[in-house]
Amino acid sequence: MSGITRIFQLLREQFRFENRTCRMWLGIGMGVSLFFFSVQQFMEFVQLRGEPANIFDGFLYSATDPQSSMLIVLGYLFLLSDAPFVNERTLQLVIRTSRKIWNSSCIMYIGLMAFFYYGTILLLSMLLLAENGYWGESWSIPLSQVAQNGNLMIFRFSVSF
Repeated sequence: MSGITRIFQLLREQFRFENRTCRMWLGIGMGVSLFFFSVQQFMEFVQLRGEPANIFDGFLYSATDPQSSMLIVLGYLFLLSDAPFVNERTLQLVIRTSRKIWNSSCIMYIGLMAFFYYGTILLLSMLLLAENGYWGESWSIPLSQVAQNGNLMIFRFSVSF
């Protein structure tokens, strides 16, 4: 049990240090801004149609767009560009723990940062579509039309699926 608590202590220490770095906030900002371009195209299409969209449709649309998804991953890689997270306190932390616990905490940090990064992007895309959106378990009519008539939508609206 002490190994798990030590992993969480190291994880807390890594989050405490990384939240103060400019690189973390730049990575999140870069991912959100690059994601926004794709969501904005979909929002314009939804407003032209005059029909409501599911609040998750903006994220689904942008995550399936190959160019947008590559740019989102670039923001995440920028966020994690400092791995293995070495700072002035790292030597003291590594000496007081084992390699297995240190590696486990680093892997858990990477997973939690991915969850936080994509969760932030999902939340902001939901907020953008909240004005003309609804909460539901199905695709909206605009997203269904983009998925079914992809070639037509590319030429008319610069929206593809």
